[in-house]
Amino acid sequence: MNALGRFRDASPVFAADPSSESLARLEPVLPPSVPRFFSGFEALRAVKADAVIISTPPVYHEELALAALEAGCRCLLIEKPVTCTLAAARRLHIKSRELKASCKVGSNLRHFAEVQGLLNLIREGRLGRISHGSLQIGHDGSSLPSWGTDPLYSGGGTLLDNGVHVLDLARLIGLIPNSFEIEAAVEWLANGVDRHAVWTLEGSAGRYRFESSWRREDRTYLDIHLEGDAGKVRLLVNPGNSGLTYQGTEHSFQTRYVTPVDSWLGDTLHFLQQAVAGKPPEASLEDGMAAVALVEQIYLSAQEGRRMEGRLSL
Repeated sequence: MNALGRFRDASPVFAADPSSESLARLEPVLPPSVPRFFSGFEALRAVKADAVIISTPPVYHEELALAALEAGCRCLLIEKPVTCTLAAARRLHIKSRELKASCKVGSNLRHFAEVQGLLNLIREGRLGRISHGSLQIGHDGSSLPSWGTDPLYSGGGTLLDNGVHVLDLARLIGLIPNSFEIEAAVEWLANGVDRHAVWTLEGSAGRYRFESSWRREDRTYLDIHLEGDAGKVRLLVNPGNSGLTYQGTEHSFQTRYVTPVDSWLGDTLHFLQQAVAGKPPEASLEDGMAAVALVEQIYLSAQEGRRMEGRLSL
């Protein structure tokens, strides 16, 4: 709603949520003339929309996305993970290509100022050829929604919740080749939901260690170390201490980011701008599929307890 309020070329035509409390929170920003529904499926049958944003528990993503496509919507923003399984993502991909629809996956981390700064360093060649590093993401679990640890709604745990973020960034940077070796260890809750995962991925682009967690004891949300033959960088996102530290062969610098960027606003505005312009979005359905495919291979390596060959085939 914040993004729609700032974007003149789009306006809301419905809001849907099974919770009356959630709909009530929209009252200050949603015009009274905009119909409210307690079912997204009912809304899609009743109101024509050019674009639909699906920000529900992950188990509903595929069914709602397919319903939106069948209702004639050709621009979708689907929160991450795009689906809970690669098989579901493939079904959605087939349908979207058949209907020539554009699907964007929620990727607000791409709009972090720290991440943009890191990408600029890499594009400028400041790191040279990157060969190794680590990417960690996590929180203490207190920010999870009420359904976050219920597999009937979440479809999984930390890997589908925040692990997909670092996998998306790693692919964006170019750290994950088409074939690689992977070794993983996963800590599970009693209901079979993963709460902590560590994995290494090694291939032609180098060797990288990843961590995704719901039990971080410090306040660090995102911590990325990358090292190349021309320099190294550390990206850190935590309250009061976010920024980039770069050390190069010729000079070094440190950049701090005091004011957090509204990354969800940036992500949604990008979706709206590309939809109106008829252009494909960043963080495409294929990007979302790749992240889910990698998650499934992390699960498999952990369950089999061995280092195994992996492949990024969608």
